[in-house]
Amino acid sequence: MFAATSPVLPTVAVTFAALFAAKTLPTRVAPMVATRLLTALCATALVLASVVVVALALTSLAQLHGVAEWLERCTRQFQIHTDRPSLLGALAALAIVGGATRFLAARRSQRSIEPLPGDTKLRIVEADDAMAYSIPGRAGHTGQIIVTSAMLASLTAPEQAVLFAHENAHLRLGHHRYARFAENAAAAAFFLTPVANAIRYSIERWADEDAAAVVGDRTLVARAVAHAALASSGGACPHPAALAMSESSVVLRVIALTQPPTQPSRLSMLVVSAFSLVAFAALVVSMFTLHHVAIRILKLCF
Repeated sequence: MFAATSPVLPTVAVTFAALFAAKTLPTRVAPMVATRLLTALCATALVLASVVVVALALTSLAQLHGVAEWLERCTRQFQIHTDRPSLLGALAALAIVGGATRFLAARRSQRSIEPLPGDTKLRIVEADDAMAYSIPGRAGHTGQIIVTSAMLASLTAPEQAVLFAHENAHLRLGHHRYARFAENAAAAAFFLTPVANAIRYSIERWADEDAAAVVGDRTLVARAVAHAALASSGGACPHPAALAMSESSVVLRVIALTQPPTQPSRLSMLVVSAFSLVAFAALVVSMFTLHHVAIRILKLCF
């Protein structure tokens, strides 16, 4: 069942393409393009990897005594009986359990975040810790920007305008959806962690560029990002579902802001096209494989 339509090679190809893209795309193409393409590659690799581990686990389970005898009444394709699963099958089952456990933990963590009481989009909190972050909204709400008094005190008025523009870009452009997906994908498949980190970085670069377009001064945005990071002393957001201007590779973001905006070149467009083609082709293969596996499962005495 597994060997006939094995998606192992497409999985390996897309995974390496995603890891290579995570190293190259954020600095070569516009942040919006990098975010969306990395997300597509990450999703494709996750789907293909899920098919591989599920198929391995099911094939190994189908060969166990008791299960194999039951399946033989329905199909002649399971005729190898064994008292224990194969090593690959056991590892696949462990990967499924571990990935599902981490994924559910990430989902619980994301659902636990709540905006501060009140309908105000911007909330200023009296606190000694310099923090500023945005929280996604629920049930039609646009979300909330939370800034501490210490963070405001560390920035000039123009830098505060950059801060608000940056965090508002996260809410307006729906960046939390990309961040949540990246976190969930890395939780379910640990090998996608570098891709998830690249998505997070591209999201912050996207918000940086949006803020630069709002205030009209890239140098000011670079200075605001640097000052916010220094004020927060590298402190992380209080919740993984939040997005903060002072996080994610501040030095690289400041350097990028001191240079002209990334312009689409012929080489970069070729790179994007190649990655898009790989993702699309692998996704088609994964859909055929999923269909094949589903049909075979439905034939097992159903």
